[in-house]
Amino acid sequence: MRAKLILLLVLCLVAPAFAAHESGPVGPYVVSFDMNTTMQYKVIVEAPSSGVTSLGVSFTRYNLTVESADYLAWLILTRYEEPMVANVTANEYIVYSALLNAGADQPNLYQPLIDGKQGVLGNFRFERQFLGQGQYQEGDLVVAAAYSPDAIDYGDGVYRGRTDCRIISTFPWEIIRDLLYTLHVEVPEEEGAPLNATVGDEEAKFLVNTTLSSAGIKDVSLFVADGRSNGGEKVLILGYSSQATDIDRVGAETAKILGAYLGAVSSGWDGESLMVSVGDIRGEYVLGTWYCTKEWTHDYISMDMTEEEILLNSLKTVSNL
Repeated sequence: MRAKLILLLVLCLVAPAFAAHESGPVGPYVVSFDMNTTMQYKVIVEAPSSGVTSLGVSFTRYNLTVESADYLAWLILTRYEEPMVANVTANEYIVYSALLNAGADQPNLYQPLIDGKQGVLGNFRFERQFLGQGQYQEGDLVVAAAYSPDAIDYGDGVYRGRTDCRIISTFPWEIIRDLLYTLHVEVPEEEGAPLNATVGDEEAKFLVNTTLSSAGIKDVSLFVADGRSNGGEKVLILGYSSQATDIDRVGAETAKILGAYLGAVSSGWDGESLMVSVGDIRGEYVLGTWYCTKEWTHDYISMDMTEEEILLNSLKTVSNL
């Protein structure tokens, strides 16, 4: 029970008081993390290997090992030739299988954020050893984790990523906890966007309008203005009649509209920014405006900003409401 309570702290981790920062290339990735320990250890980057999954998808695997006199941690990055399912269920299967192969009977599983992404963490502890004279030595703790650093929603509600990151460790909990807390895998920029960027303007408008209609936002007008040939941007201009009766409900409408726009971009549409006009309930007057910039859109696609962060920025642009 005590081990479970300790592991639950992964949901509210604090930064390590003492840590050595490790950072460097692992294949096409840049991996960084902190080691909160004074023990001697070495970091080994192994030569890549390649293979093909049972579904015929080719992959290349890159391994990094952290090795001390008594403990080991493996970080395994697998780069697939096409996006693979990377939701919680897929990661749970990876972690559960890894711990069973390591000797677990019934591993504990949790769902913390890792590197800002939804991940899965699991653990088990080997049975304690009897040392004689009533003394016991606690069994080693084995921790496994999995997440995809480039997973995104490809427009169908299923998260997929080309990169799978798995960690398995026998280091003490305090050390692996801080490694996972500080872990960051920088993926090649092109991997943060869908490979099938083929959604046209009309399809993008249809996606946005359908999403908003199902969310209860009606009377939506959509227009795409492409000024890129003159050094401008490709902008989605959206107008709608607000049903909100207070500023909080306007905020809720803003979140739905922003989510629909970012969903179209994630699906492969090449729009760059969003401008919104908020009309009154009768559609007779413009009550206010707000926008999402090209920079925020790019940062969302490259996974440098979350939808929640962009929403906060967009709400700061609201005028006249």
